[in-house]
Amino acid sequence: DIRLSKPQTNAGFTLVEALVVVAMLAVLASLATPPFEGTFRRYRVDSARESFIATLQLARSEAVRTGQRVALARRTGCGVTLSANNDWSCGWQAFIDTDADNTFNNSDIEIQRVEVPSNVSAFKASAVNPGFIAFDRFGSVTQTGQNFRFYPVNPGASEAMLVCFTTGTRIRTVKNVSSTDACP
Repeated sequence: DIRLSKPQTNAGFTLVEALVVVAMLAVLASLATPPFEGTFRRYRVDSARESFIATLQLARSEAVRTGQRVALARRTGCGVTLSANNDWSCGWQAFIDTDADNTFNNSDIEIQRVEVPSNVSAFKASAVNPGFIAFDRFGSVTQTGQNFRFYPVNPGASEAMLVCFTTGTRIRTVKNVSSTDACP
């Protein structure tokens, strides 16, 4: 009695085939990495800018709602070496400034505290009162010509953004700025 057996077929991959696929994926990933790095930098800068604008709007509305002075002050002591009094790279804090000293203390009421994402720098570009912004009870900024610059720690012109606002309520963003650009 002769029995014929079926030839065996492999259902898996050989080691060589698996290595070829891994090598192709590595090549494709290395080609895609540079564009993603720029995307991640832009996202972090845009996130910081959006948080800042949201805090401005919150501070303005709280000033009107409570009828009191509200201030935004730069934060320090976050582990980042701040380069100047106008460096807001640690973040900011919004508070009802009951004693009108532009500094958060025990008599003040904190509204919000924001940290800047890592690898993003934030600077108040205007020289007027570099460490704070204040809103009066009508929601108007008490200083004119305010602007902030947000950019990656390793700045690239395509990722930098400028936030411009005056005593009024209009906030504008200028994208793709250089370090010397000013608000229009």
